[in-house]
Amino acid sequence: MSLVSGKLSDQTVTVEDSSPDGTSRIRLQIEKGQLVKAEPSSTMVFIGGG
Repeated sequence: MSLVSGKLSDQTVTVEDSSPDGTSRIRLQIEKGQLVKAEPSSTMVFIGGG
């Protein structure tokens, strides 16, 4: 995710993954370094810095 806030901060990035148990898909859409969409709506996103 550091690429999204750094080198790719001026672009739209989509991250696709699956749930830990593999039963559902997770999709995040980030535009210009900001999270704009997380599917499914129950997805928990933790954003931190360092």
